[in-house]
Amino acid sequence: MKPLFSIPILLLCLFFGEAHSGTNSRPMPERPILPCLPTETPPILDGKLDDPAWEEAPSMGPFITLDGRGIAEQQTTGYVRYDAEMLYIGADCRESEKDTVRAGVTERDGDGIWNDDAVEVFIVRTGKKSEEVHLIVNALGTRYDEREKSRPQDWDGQWKAAVSRNGGAWQAEIAVPFSDLGGAPKIGERWRFNLNRVRQPGPELSGWACTYGSFHNTELFGDLLFEKNAPWAQIIALGDRYGDLRGSGALEAVIHRGRSKKPFSVGTQLFGGMGHPRAHLREFPSGKRKEVLVQPYSVGVPAGNLICLTVSDARSKKVRYRSPAYPLKPTFLKPRLTALDGNLDNIVSYLTNLKTNLNEVGALIEQSTVQQRKIEDIRRAMAKPVPPSATRWEMLNASVRAVEESLSAMEETLFVLIGYGPEELKKDRMERQYVLYAKLPLDTPTYATKPRPHEITDRLRIFAAPGEYEPATFMVAAARALKNISVTADDLTMGASRIPKEDIEIHVVRCWYQAGRGPGKSDRKVFVPELLLKDDRVELTGYAPEVRLTGDVIADVPRGTSKQFWLTSRIPEDAAPGTYTSAIHIRADNQPEAELTLEVEVLAIRLMKPGKRTILYYRGKLSPGHGPESLTAGRYEAQLRDIAAHGFRTATIYDPPSYVRAALDLQRKAGLEGPVPYLGWLSGGASAQGVRKLNDLVREGGYPELVYYGVDEPNDPEESARCRALFRTIREAGGRTTTAIPKAYADSLGDLLDLPNYSMGPGFREYVAGLNDGSLKKAAKTETYYWQIMQEDPLLERLLCGFYLWKSGMDGIFPYVYQQLFDRGDPYDDWSGKRHRHHLVTYPSRDGPIPTIQWEAAREGIDDVRYLTTLTDLIHRPTNQKRRNSPALLQAARSAEHVLAKMMEDLDPDFHRTLRKLPPDTFYQWRWELAQHIMRIQKMMERK
Repeated sequence: MKPLFSIPILLLCLFFGEAHSGTNSRPMPERPILPCLPTETPPILDGKLDDPAWEEAPSMGPFITLDGRGIAEQQTTGYVRYDAEMLYIGADCRESEKDTVRAGVTERDGDGIWNDDAVEVFIVRTGKKSEEVHLIVNALGTRYDEREKSRPQDWDGQWKAAVSRNGGAWQAEIAVPFSDLGGAPKIGERWRFNLNRVRQPGPELSGWACTYGSFHNTELFGDLLFEKNAPWAQIIALGDRYGDLRGSGALEAVIHRGRSKKPFSVGTQLFGGMGHPRAHLREFPSGKRKEVLVQPYSVGVPAGNLICLTVSDARSKKVRYRSPAYPLKPTFLKPRLTALDGNLDNIVSYLTNLKTNLNEVGALIEQSTVQQRKIEDIRRAMAKPVPPSATRWEMLNASVRAVEESLSAMEETLFVLIGYGPEELKKDRMERQYVLYAKLPLDTPTYATKPRPHEITDRLRIFAAPGEYEPATFMVAAARALKNISVTADDLTMGASRIPKEDIEIHVVRCWYQAGRGPGKSDRKVFVPELLLKDDRVELTGYAPEVRLTGDVIADVPRGTSKQFWLTSRIPEDAAPGTYTSAIHIRADNQPEAELTLEVEVLAIRLMKPGKRTILYYRGKLSPGHGPESLTAGRYEAQLRDIAAHGFRTATIYDPPSYVRAALDLQRKAGLEGPVPYLGWLSGGASAQGVRKLNDLVREGGYPELVYYGVDEPNDPEESARCRALFRTIREAGGRTTTAIPKAYADSLGDLLDLPNYSMGPGFREYVAGLNDGSLKKAAKTETYYWQIMQEDPLLERLLCGFYLWKSGMDGIFPYVYQQLFDRGDPYDDWSGKRHRHHLVTYPSRDGPIPTIQWEAAREGIDDVRYLTTLTDLIHRPTNQKRRNSPALLQAARSAEHVLAKMMEDLDPDFHRTLRKLPPDTFYQWRWELAQHIMRIQKMMERK
């Protein structure tokens, strides 16, 4: 293979897709604002939205699906009013199908109410004592309520609710006394607010403010603005139903002046692609109480467009109302045709400049001419003066779709041609029917991913320090079906130096459907890359399937798809610094062999151990039992060695006391260290005698200290009191304590809790923010945080195991969990647990754990901490007077400190915001900067 041809890369990127760019370069709309206006006559609470209070209420709607991709199929309109004592909320839940409303929970705070047809209200008061209040009303009128810092059973507010039914639709009215919410608001005050709907069957999850994946993402709620009077907008239509048959599109809204007599202005903003939003502004002087707004718009690309409407005071420019950012459907015909024109121009430009006799090139040129004529025919049909209709739009859309599919098929051959070398271009026909292209390990490509020209390459480059594991990945895109594709590696060599090929572990990535991507379970299937296998054609089922974990990789790649191959290089501790190369061979039945060059730059660095605790919940047991958690000593040790190899230095023990010695022996063999959290008596509670016996065992055997786990997640006063009593028993017996706990409850336990493991919800983010801005002082104890590490998001895992740990100021991480099945389900069936997704960062098999992309990303994050630890130590290491007075060395240290400070500035105390802001390649760039500063300071110290 050879590098890219010298065709302008910009044109190619426009054809095949935009080159990667940071997500932080795309302007995004601000959160929505809804004015909440007072009512003199409160609504009668009968579940019917026919009171005068609702007629004049600003409305929320249309609702957006939870994934943010579109408008909900069955719409909901929400309303909010208030008086001196109450906040009133109304929800009109429309339903086109009769007898489909499902609700079965009849007891207050009943479990599973969120699986009924229901509306959910979220309210967060502003200020230091803000606490999320969560209310649910199902279609039977059953209520559920909880506060952020208490369980549903521990708090019952005085709020009331009523519902009514009308055919398939239903309505809900809710009255919440301000005493439930911490007091009445002041005029001009803003509360964070959202109204969501769960519609069965499906479910279809939707809301006023889109919170992207979870109803509980409070940072994405809208604002409820308490006002005496204010204008607002009622959106009637987004104007994208028939695409270009109604112009490019027109947002239609009714603008309500309400009781406001001031002039105001209405603005619409269209967000699309990566450019700046296009805005339209219209002034509304004093006049009618209602005005109709029809705002035309046009889109530059067929997908990814958002539209937002804002109502502001004309003079002060204060925003009184802002709609959510509504996603527009990718159905606009004209921009799709424009895009197809550009694609064809690039295809023809590429092919006509290609010096080759390949028969397929001539065929592609002929096909380009045919498709160009079809585009012209569609454009003429669109120009005919015919009234718009759904039938006509569907006909034209089908014609456009046919051209899009034809061009997609042409791409499959073009991708291969881009990777062809000079000798391959001299032949009469194409022999090799696949192309290789690079991907970052933090990317999550699937089988449907297409290569971009700048990704097509014959070379992979990585860097690593001795003793480090470092991944690289590439994709194989097939223009024809590939059978029995294999990937093998030669030794890594640099002159006479050699790293054996056995230190390059190769896997193929299996993509499959899961019940969501986060820790919560969803009925919707999500297609994600996850498993790292030697043969992805193997059938996986049961607690311990027979899976090949060693040997060469083998896979099939269907036509028009891509598969990802994962190479992990282990750099020996004694490897000499310099650049090593290896040939990676790709072979398939009846196809010429292709070759990649793997370049590994071994750095002249000796990485320190991470200067933070890395603890993992590990539920494996040596004690007899049933299910996947009861293991033989061999499988137990293999899993512990895998944990150690991925950078975790400590694993919990769940075995009863009689098996603790054996467990500690295997931990010692695996290279793990303490203090070791002990959870072997979670169900029964610790006794003073039991703690003393275990302490004696540890002391006599020279084992690491055991730290005793209390009540798990004591998230309410009752559980907190029980945990406090248990901790007193442990402390009196000479033991130290730990548990997973919210920050607020950890503070209430005081000195009884030695090693708090904080949940990462509200309270924790504020603590991290306070530590960073200096307004709070860190507690004088070992503090860690936890999350569900099984989530199939490598960027999340690397961040939380790495740079965010450094940013947080915490002493370590303690995530949940290595492997856990729920309800004795099948680990390879994400729906086999009744309520939860299985928590598996690795998967069980007969001969050992099957790794995942998120597990490899966690190791990368811990390695980031090793680089941070090493550089920080070099900056602050005590040196003799001569070295301290070296101006060059002092300047190098200051430069490194500045780089570290800038990295931490770019990280937000709320990791969700960091994930949205930073592109995946940021962490690779940062690690390279850290490495350069480490080597620079090391060299200067050696010269001294």
